Amino acid sequence: EGWVELRAGSNTLALTLPGVMFNDQLAPKGTLSLQLAFRVSPSGVQRCADELKAKGVELVHPVTDQPWGHRTVFFRDPDGNVVEIYAEL
Repeated sequence: EGWVELRAGSNTLALTLPGVMFNDQLAPKGTLSLQLAFRVSPSGVQRCADELKAKGVELVHPVTDQPWGHRTVFFRDPDGNVVEIYAEL
């Protein structure tokens, strides 16, 4: 509930209701807001997290094995959008 995935080839577009993954305040009407997710190998998630931290990027959520079968790490781009690096386990 509160989550829909649309697949186009090897890409997945996930749509969620506010608060499903993050408890941020809603963006003001007319403001662009999105979450991007990129799939890598399971070991690649930690490598990406290490490289992001080495470059001074603050992680929103550390590397975590999620109950839905993904290993994830979350951070924000310079515009504040959430970016997810994930692997299917």
